[in-house]
Amino acid sequence: DGQATPHPADANKNDGHLYVARVSFNPNGDFGLAESDIKKTSDHLWTIDLAYMWNDDLWTDANSDLKEQAAELTDQATLAFGFGYRHAGVYFAGEYYMRSTETEDGVTDTDGDGWYLGLGYTFVKDKWEIAARYSEVDPDEDLEGDFKSEWTLGLNRYLHGLGHNLKIHTDVSWLQEELVGGDDLWDLRLRTQFQVVY
Repeated sequence: DGQATPHPADANKNDGHLYVARVSFNPNGDFGLAESDIKKTSDHLWTIDLAYMWNDDLWTDANSDLKEQAAELTDQATLAFGFGYRHAGVYFAGEYYMRSTETEDGVTDTDGDGWYLGLGYTFVKDKWEIAARYSEVDPDEDLEGDFKSEWTLGLNRYLHGLGHNLKIHTDVSWLQEELVGGDDLWDLRLRTQFQVVY
């Protein structure tokens, strides 16, 4: 017995499918997923990633009539490219993504993109790291007032040799938000976080 197609009244309002593919190239050994080079890796480790996601028939019931209409069904494609390098306490990584969203009636087509670059240096093995990051996102390239960017400078203190599982993180960020018909909005953010993973 298979599962029937979800009815619009059901909690799952997406009767389409999500397809994801990812290819990662690690020529000098496993790069890992954790950021930073806390252990001050002796090898030059680097990675290149390419990922693609396709999601069809995303449904938003815009008029609350519980009926799927072509203008309410959306197909979404996302392509992402990333890279990373770590050696002797240096960690450098970045990623670029672009996304295209189109309603099935062909009336609305939205293209957006975003990217980031991050650089960190562990100056005391297993204990202290300084890091910087820049990122920006433009969800709709044809729309004014939705562009955002962020400059961040941070300091990490890793405790008891447990790396990201036990750390104190402090950072300061300069946030820019584009406004329609006026000056951009700038904000300053200061954060301190204590992280425990068990």
